[in-house]
Amino acid sequence: MTRSETAIILKILRLEWPARFDKLSDAEMSDLLTLWTSAFKEDQFERVKAAVEAIIVAGGREFCPNVGIIKQKLREVSDADRLTATAAWELVLKALRNSAYHAADEFAKLPPPVQEAVGSARVLQVWATSIPADELETVVRSNFRRDFAAIQQERDEQAKLPEALKPEHLAALPDE
Repeated sequence: MTRSETAIILKILRLEWPARFDKLSDAEMSDLLTLWTSAFKEDQFERVKAAVEAIIVAGGREFCPNVGIIKQKLREVSDADRLTATAAWELVLKALRNSAYHAADEFAKLPPPVQEAVGSARVLQVWATSIPADELETVVRSNFRRDFAAIQQERDEQAKLPEALKPEHLAALPDE
């Protein structure tokens, strides 16, 4: 978001929670704008505005939401169509139907977090050809769901980090 877009967000918040802003000096308001601009620089204006509007419409907030609360709402809105462990397992079962001979193709069709939980196309092929159906529906499913939940949790934690602190960004930094 740009500085001017952030100013619009703060204006919306000020309309809903005027007490939060009334006692701020011009310098403090400028500092707040700078802080929020930095905090939301990687986010799209329309998404942040939608998150703020969702908080307002939900009601019940006595105090103005801070950056963290709005970021959390952004994640909730983004995660609305997120795969559950059950839905992810259903995708795996569908892939297994054709994995005896086409495991690589089926693996490639899976979403990245499901691929990560499965491990590889070879694993799909082994599950499809060597694991009895009852074991697949009990042990393998249980292990998959546990691994998938851990992967989702890790992705959630990574999503909370600013870009500069994400592992892929840190790995690209030159060694000192």
